[in-house]
Amino acid sequence: PEDGFVYAANAAGSRLARMDYCDGGPPAELAPHGRSVCGLAFNAAAELYGVDSAADELVQFDPMTGMEIGATKITVGGNLVNIGSCGMAYECSTGKVLVTDGPQSRVLRIDVADAGSEVAARARR
Repeated sequence: PEDGFVYAANAAGSRLARMDYCDGGPPAELAPHGRSVCGLAFNAAAELYGVDSAADELVQFDPMTGMEIGATKITVGGNLVNIGSCGMAYECSTGKVLVTDGPQSRVLRIDVADAGSEVAARARR
């Protein structure tokens, strides 16, 4: 969104924080959600998504309250994944989100509609 807010995940506190980057005010902690979130990204519709690395789920959050709207298990080719650490970004060319899957040394391209994904890139070994 174009409102100047920056969002961060506090995995230890199981909550999101929001800060108005333009006015430099202090971060506001949002409601606890009980998730271990390791990445956040907005899509083109201004919907906020994160990855719960403990549950291996794509989670949608309400950006105003930080509360969970819904969650879906992430799969690759119909198989469940085990994401231990991650980062996240929106891929505007496909309308999907990119998630780094640290333990597997790969980047997943995830469809927010069903959390089905494909391997977008893999690290060379």
